[in-house]
Amino acid sequence: MQDIIYETINLLKKNAQFVLAKFTFYLVFEKSLDNFYYLGSILRGGFGDILKKSICTNEEGICKRCSLKEVCIYAYIFETPRGKFQSFSYELSEYPHPYILEPPFSINYFEPRNIISFNLILIGRAVELLPYFILTFKDLGKKGISIPDKDKVKRTRYILEKVEDNFTGTEVYSLYSNYMNSNFTIKDFSSLVEDSKSYNKENLMIKFVTPTRIVSENKLVSNIDFLLFIRSLLRRISIISQVHCNSTLNLPYSDILQIASAVKTTDSDVFWSNWERYSARQRKIIKLGGFLGKVKFGEGWYQFAPFIKLGEYIHIGKATSFGLGKYIMS
Repeated sequence: MQDIIYETINLLKKNAQFVLAKFTFYLVFEKSLDNFYYLGSILRGGFGDILKKSICTNEEGICKRCSLKEVCIYAYIFETPRGKFQSFSYELSEYPHPYILEPPFSINYFEPRNIISFNLILIGRAVELLPYFILTFKDLGKKGISIPDKDKVKRTRYILEKVEDNFTGTEVYSLYSNYMNSNFTIKDFSSLVEDSKSYNKENLMIKFVTPTRIVSENKLVSNIDFLLFIRSLLRRISIISQVHCNSTLNLPYSDILQIASAVKTTDSDVFWSNWERYSARQRKIIKLGGFLGKVKFGEGWYQFAPFIKLGEYIHIGKATSFGLGKYIMS
């Protein structure tokens, strides 16, 4: 039975296009920054607005009715065309985006001229689009991001000082040289398999560090066991593989989940967090809560280690593009 997991790992290792890269962006804001809690969704919304205005040739601005939607970079990043992916065995309301923003979640205020950093993870084909992300975030800084201030919205400008390869610290872009370095780390699944070998085989602690929104039986869950964790993670991996890495994974889900069901939770300290985000398009605060905390899994978890390591980068659950669903293994 455990050979099934081994075969699944090898299947992913053979997909040379299932890759990811991680970068750290350093921003210097010209004014003090309040409501820092919303930074992930604000950056995402501002990025999408600038990118669309810079490349869209459709006067309507509606991707669904655009004849270029199959080849448009904006449509691919933000509104992946549904028509290209009809072989899923279940209905999808939306496809996962090929990028993830990881803003700081624990700080609510910054003085002017302080450096604020966030991580950007690119997956599959999106790795090649890094220059678009850098140039768009650079232009967004010149325009300014929309920050909610009581009953109005103010714009706050920033300078994109530099971008680094998160794995090595190598500088990929610098304001002072205005040069982009294409020599950065790209991780494939084989390297993640190697990275996952250093963990304790007897037990695993998962710490959910940003609100995590996992749906089971059409409802958001407030707690999690190993079976639900692996089911949600494998579903996300499978969809990302097809949509962004040009590979359909025909996984033996029922057999894998039967093995996962035997792994017990040995300790749990999980709680609900009523997180909110600001929508510049709707000009209002939207409630988007999820669970946080720690959960410890016992014997049998280790055979799933490569998938769980991958999940550290691609996150889990809903609303991952602006940082939700991030967890850390220990």
